[in-house]
Amino acid sequence: MMALFCEGGAMKTNALVLGFILLTGAAGCLLFHAQAPAKPSVQAWKRLMPPPSIAVKEEVRGAPSGWTVESEDAPHILAGITFYDGLPADMGSLVYDSQKKMGTKLVLTWVLDPDTPRGSWIRCHYAGTNLVLDQQLPKGISAARVVLDTQTHVDGYEQILSIELR
Repeated sequence: MMALFCEGGAMKTNALVLGFILLTGAAGCLLFHAQAPAKPSVQAWKRLMPPPSIAVKEEVRGAPSGWTVESEDAPHILAGITFYDGLPADMGSLVYDSQKKMGTKLVLTWVLDPDTPRGSWIRCHYAGTNLVLDQQLPKGISAARVVLDTQTHVDGYEQILSIELR
């Protein structure tokens, strides 16, 4: 904001008035430029891209008599995720803090502790297998947001459209 202080008090000004003052040499006025208060820094959301599918090699231990074991070569696609405070093996899973329905989409948001000494983790669940992928999130992450498609399901869960962190 530009402000002009003259004997009559202060008034707001713009570039045209400033140009007038500079050109005419208005006497008895003090001109200064004050910046608007800085907005708090808000980190942008960054997309997290877990593998959309995984290949697994499972085995059956002790097939029942009269049965044969075969393996289908079907992809195991991403079906669900869980966020953890600490290692997933410690079972500190987190529940989302808010949800917002937007048409056929559901947005879930988790508030995470960016300073947790245990670290924040994500576990990815895949359709048709009990094998999972775990990954520690980068330090300093304070929130996670997941967008789901409520009309499409994968292994009984609403399809994940995006995962974002900040």
